[in-house]
Amino acid sequence: MVKLLMGQWASMYESPRTAADLELLITHLGMLAQRLEHGSTFEEVTHNKDEENMRSHLQRIEAACSELAAEFTLVQSDREVLVNHKWKTTSLQERYASTAAKHEQKMMKDARERAEELQYVVDIASKQES
Repeated sequence: MVKLLMGQWASMYESPRTAADLELLITHLGMLAQRLEHGSTFEEVTHNKDEENMRSHLQRIEAACSELAAEFTLVQSDREVLVNHKWKTTSLQERYASTAAKHEQKMMKDARERAEELQYVVDIASKQES
């Protein structure tokens, strides 16, 4: 068990290892010694340690999943706002394009009518000169 803990300790902490890292190893060794003194077998202690590690990993994964779920909800609500905004913008653009086309047609009609009036005046003026 000591070799296992030393191997884990060596792989978890980069060299040079600090005094705090060494204190953590000593704490783990002390807990191992207490468990073995209370009648636990090497396999039970190893199994319990692995189970504790797995629980710790699962808790971190659950926390990360909770954060991601919150982010996803925020992004999803932002997406709905953007989709609604796009729909409104598209609707306004179509309405303004239609209004602009109608206005342009009216301006062209007014310009043709004015050109016809001016042509009529020119024709009358031409007849009077001749």
